[in-house]
Amino acid sequence: MKENRGATALHRTAKDRPWRTKEENEAEVQQLLEYGADVHMKDNEERTALDVAMVQLLEAAAAAAGKE
Repeated sequence: MKENRGATALHRTAKDRPWRTKEENEAEVQQLLEYGADVHMKDNEERTALDVAMVQLLEAAAAAAGKE
């Protein structure tokens, strides 16, 4: 099921959620996959959940590099 921007639960879980630990996010992703979440589904911007996760990682790396 998608929300109005086309994001699925997997897309939302792939985004950085500072109130959740890495382990909690990983467990949620695992559970969504076990229940059949479609890893190929795209949001309204044509991004998969993996695309969303990669953007998060790149932004975090750029921010960390800027602090050095």
